[in-house]
Amino acid sequence: MFIKSLIIESKEGLIRRLDFHQGLNLIVDETPDTNTETGNNVGKTTILRLIDICLGKEPRTIYTSPEDRRVINEEVKTFLTEKEVVITLILVSDWTTTAPKVHIRRNFLSGKNTIQEINGENYSNENEFKKALQYAIMGVETDKPTFRQLVAHNVRYTNAAVNHTLHWLEGTNSDAVYETLHLYMLGLNYTDAEVRQQSLQKLKTEVNFRKKLVKEKSRNALASELGIVKSEIKELEHIKKQMHLNPDFDNDMAELSDLKYKITALSSQLSSLKLRHAIMEEAKEEILSNKSNIDADTLKMVYNQAKRFVPTLHHTFEDLLKHHNSMLVKKADFIASELPELKKKIEALDSEIRTLHASEKTLSDKLLQSSYYTDYESLIADLTQKHERLGGLKQQIDQIDNVEERIDSLNKQIASIDKSLFSDEFKQKVQAQLDKLNNYLAKISQLLYAEQYGMVYETETKNRNEIYKFNIERFDADTINFSSGKKQGEIVCFDMAYILFADKEHIPCLHFGLYDKKELVHGNQLLGTAKFVEEYHNLQFIASILSDKLPEELKDDRYIVVKLSQNDKLFRF
Repeated sequence: MFIKSLIIESKEGLIRRLDFHQGLNLIVDETPDTNTETGNNVGKTTILRLIDICLGKEPRTIYTSPEDRRVINEEVKTFLTEKEVVITLILVSDWTTTAPKVHIRRNFLSGKNTIQEINGENYSNENEFKKALQYAIMGVETDKPTFRQLVAHNVRYTNAAVNHTLHWLEGTNSDAVYETLHLYMLGLNYTDAEVRQQSLQKLKTEVNFRKKLVKEKSRNALASELGIVKSEIKELEHIKKQMHLNPDFDNDMAELSDLKYKITALSSQLSSLKLRHAIMEEAKEEILSNKSNIDADTLKMVYNQAKRFVPTLHHTFEDLLKHHNSMLVKKADFIASELPELKKKIEALDSEIRTLHASEKTLSDKLLQSSYYTDYESLIADLTQKHERLGGLKQQIDQIDNVEERIDSLNKQIASIDKSLFSDEFKQKVQAQLDKLNNYLAKISQLLYAEQYGMVYETETKNRNEIYKFNIERFDADTINFSSGKKQGEIVCFDMAYILFADKEHIPCLHFGLYDKKELVHGNQLLGTAKFVEEYHNLQFIASILSDKLPEELKDDRYIVVKLSQNDKLFRF
């Protein structure tokens, strides 16, 4: 698939349409030759990000900082959401007019307003959208590696993708993830890839857990301590039996414990009853304090005057006052009716507790007279402590044994898969595929840089399991130049070589490469790259670059897709 067009629209209409072509496509700035303006921050890298969003990247990354996702460009976010901006990416299988196309549309709204559409069908679930995307573009669906892992080397603008030829994924990724990814890209996908990758990840987790468990003491040390604690408990139990010369001693101890429990329980109950009694007494006094003691004689004149205006009054003020006070007394009497019963319960409990205290004292005195009492209490405390330690040691040992069982099970599962994966036969297949890829890679790197690069592998043992690790090496030199520009060239050489290799091996792939920061590459290499991709119809090279770093030979409209400036930025706001 090649990129045909990128269309940016809002609810107000078309913002910008970019049409791409085969071969070299440049995204440049159109900056006046002054000291006041630069070609930065005009939207060149944003074009690459928008394409990546249409290929399944999270839309919010367009307005968040790559270094810290919590930092948001509110101006861009507001524009994209309030203007209801929609991005359309059109891919084509070849450059003929009748070539099949894939239309992908995405926006920056959330919830039911989200657009993630492929050929007119909208997908509410993001994972389903990515799977459908892979099938529409590549004709296959894979869980491991994921579609996003596969296309990440085609869209190189993140720090990881710009600076690493083979380890282009963002974030921290295990060797197992890259092993699965690179083997798949070589056409050596194996049916148990996902199982093996998951097992290796679980194994890593279990091994780290085991390290924490044995950090202070090994299993053998814990087992030795367990034996010592068991011997100490046995000895203490023997001493306990020897102390029981009085046959009633254990019964007395049990009875004393039971008495203490009863006293505690009854004391709690007594406290609750006393609290309730006090509350009810306060309520009774409060009600009675509201009795009206107004002087009836003083108000008689007021009442007589009122009667002149209302002759139908039948009750005297004294009657009303008496009725009011009578009602309060009845209310207080009702509340107080429970007080005698509460008082009886309190007195009964108080008496029972005093009796229990007396029994407790008698029994305590009896036990204190025994020469074993103090020693017995100390012995029981020691036994309790030893049993707690015994339980803790058993738990630690069980945890170690369980994690060892899980590690052993995972190792067996991985070993079963690895029996064929790391056989001499499979390793020969790996090398054979690398030879095919390196045939393209060495030729391209020799053409562009007069150096020969190649992809190599080695197997490494981790946690008793082998794993494939791939790297890029320079074959014709004793030292490797690690300059930024050289690394950029190495990446381009690999990406182009891989497309040619994948086509030859009928491995699904994208036929374009998107690159940021191409100003780091020397002009001669840019010219060589442009010439190379122009000669191969199945390569599309798309790069953003500062115009002042662009060789004069490439400042040609047939190579340039768009020119941006401080006065005409990508979103035109």
